[in-house]
Amino acid sequence: MHDLIDQYMAELAGYLSSLDPEERQDVLEFYREYLLDAKLYSQSQIETELGTAKQLAHKILADYSLTPAVVQEQQSQDQEAQRHFSQSQTRQSHRDLRTVWWIILGLCAVPVAFPFLAVLCGVLLFLVLMVVAFVILVVTLFGTGIFLGLKTVTFLGTSYWAVGCFYVGLSLICIAGALLLLPLGIKLLRFLASSAAQAARWVGNKVFRNRYYHGGNRK
Repeated sequence: MHDLIDQYMAELAGYLSSLDPEERQDVLEFYREYLLDAKLYSQSQIETELGTAKQLAHKILADYSLTPAVVQEQQSQDQEAQRHFSQSQTRQSHRDLRTVWWIILGLCAVPVAFPFLAVLCGVLLFLVLMVVAFVILVVTLFGTGIFLGLKTVTFLGTSYWAVGCFYVGLSLICIAGALLLLPLGIKLLRFLASSAAQAARWVGNKVFRNRYYHGGNRK
């Protein structure tokens, strides 16, 4: 009778592999007890109550990304970033993007959340367009600099050397501008990743907070 529950839990555990082992075990024990207490022994009953194992995992991961424990962990890692600034910022950006991904998957698993998903996708699209515009600017500056330099450097040995100097200088300015923008681009990407995570958390709080597993209690 409990074979279906065991199978469901095993499948759920596979989808929750990104969680900390202790946290994952707490989640699995919680939902196993929930199914046993509710006497949900058939697949149709389980999926009607909780959804498929994959859908439930997406909801749990989305809710987990909003828990105080995760926020506290990120704050402690931000303090550590004072000693390992660049490396920690990269890890923070990865965590932000992972949070966005978890919440998007969770929203996809909740039909009533589609309007919120549309809002989040709109925000993400805007942020992606900003990145694309920045990349086009840098590539254009760098490409223009290289093109002008190659086309006009030959003027330096002719009677048009003054024109050659002007365009070679202009090409160097374009290349230098592109190189100077690269660090700003990295900061922009980190800022956009953080902004996307904040937008995703705001949407996630509207949909998931107090609905699914959260700190060991189902509310």
